[in-house]
Amino acid sequence: MFGYYAYATIDGRFTRTYFSDLRYGSAEKAHDAALEVIEGSIEDQRLYLSLKRRYHRRANSPGDVPGVNRVPTAPDDNNGYWIARWHDAQGRRRSRKFSVRKYGERLAYDWALQTRLQATLEERSRLCLFRTTMADFHFERPGLPA
Repeated sequence: MFGYYAYATIDGRFTRTYFSDLRYGSAEKAHDAALEVIEGSIEDQRLYLSLKRRYHRRANSPGDVPGVNRVPTAPDDNNGYWIARWHDAQGRRRSRKFSVRKYGERLAYDWALQTRLQATLEERSRLCLFRTTMADFHFERPGLPA
C-alpha cells in the first residue's frame, strides 16, 4: 500500500497521519490531502505560538497578568499610573492609563486589570481552546490492548 504521512509537531506534541492512495483514489489526491493538513497545522501553530508569546508573563508584570504594569512618573515618586496594554482585533497596540493620584493605588490597578481582561477575552478564549485541543492528541497501536 502506498500513500503519504503528514507529520506535525505543535508545542512539543507530535502527530502523524497517513493518507492512503487507495482511500483518496490516486497518489495526487492523497498528496494534496496531506499538504492541506500540514498547511492547516502550520497556520494553527503560528497562531498558537503568537498567542502564547503575547500572554506569557513578563518580569515587570505583577501577579500572573501580562500587559498590566505600574509606571512611575519619576524615580522615588509615589504617583504615576497603572497601564493596561493589549492588541486589538486588527493587531494594533492599545493601552489605557489609570492615575494613582486620581484613583488611588488599588483602584487604579483593579481598573487596569479589568480593562486588560475585557479587551483580551476573545484571544484568551482562543488560547485556551488551542491548549485543550492539543492536550487531546493520543495514539493507538492496532492489536495492543488499551
